[in-house]
Amino acid sequence: MSMYDVVNNIVKPTTAGTGLSYALLCNKESPVRARVMVSHAWQENFKQFVEALVASEIEGPFWVCALSIYQNEDLPNVTIIKQLGPSPASGPFSTVLKQADRMVAIMTDSCDIYTRLWCVYEIFIAMTLNVPVSLASFNNITTSGGSSDAMYTNIILDSSSKEISTLSAECGNQYDKDMIQKEILEKVGGFEVIDDAVMWVRIKALIDDMPSARQKVLLETMVYRPCGTCSASNIVTRQNAAIASAIQVWNDAKARRSAKDSKLKKECKGYDFHKDDSETSKGLLKTFQNKIFDCGQMCNF
Repeated sequence: MSMYDVVNNIVKPTTAGTGLSYALLCNKESPVRARVMVSHAWQENFKQFVEALVASEIEGPFWVCALSIYQNEDLPNVTIIKQLGPSPASGPFSTVLKQADRMVAIMTDSCDIYTRLWCVYEIFIAMTLNVPVSLASFNNITTSGGSSDAMYTNIILDSSSKEISTLSAECGNQYDKDMIQKEILEKVGGFEVIDDAVMWVRIKALIDDMPSARQKVLLETMVYRPCGTCSASNIVTRQNAAIASAIQVWNDAKARRSAKDSKLKKECKGYDFHKDDSETSKGLLKTFQNKIFDCGQMCNF
């Protein structure tokens, strides 16, 4: 059962016609202020979502968009578009983060949050607001019957080598995607800025988790992700390998970006954008206006 199923089968029928989110409906006699913003993907397995949040040992009250925004489209004055507003910078997600103590991003094996535009954008906004961001992973131990073949799954570790591409990230609907991409291009400075923020959060989460990795030694005997088969005594080596992998992914991304910027500089050298009205010149000028960033810093042309 996914978060979509929970919303369609439980949240919507329960809140229909009220104009209240599920959370507010349940707490309407005594509303509570959310202290923790939860970023997650609706395609995720709901059971894994709950288990990851519980395992994080983070205490609420939590703000979960699926439960904190009125999901029914049955009242013209309380549509989802009206609740989100014209800009994500002034919408409910940013508003919650401005008063939150922290944010936690939930990672499950049923959906990669790095491919979801809302998730990566929320991580970036939290960082700009100096809100601490942590990752909470669905963990699992599987075995065919004996402890000798037990496998410990940690989504944060297992996704450490995945590239981050905000430009390729998707939303559940085109309206949200267009709104967020417009915000990123016009006010953030480019998709690469978001990429850098998310990659930093991932690396920091892996480093912060190192002490608990030493405590997890007894949880597994054989592992084959992400750095090959290793014994339980080497689980810390697995954690180190994940950190190294995440750093390498970031370095590779910056190297590709630097090469692209160097090529662009050569193509632009000698152009007078005020006199040259050709299509080539217009295209290069548009690239300039969209801003090219390297590790969060604008290139100086």
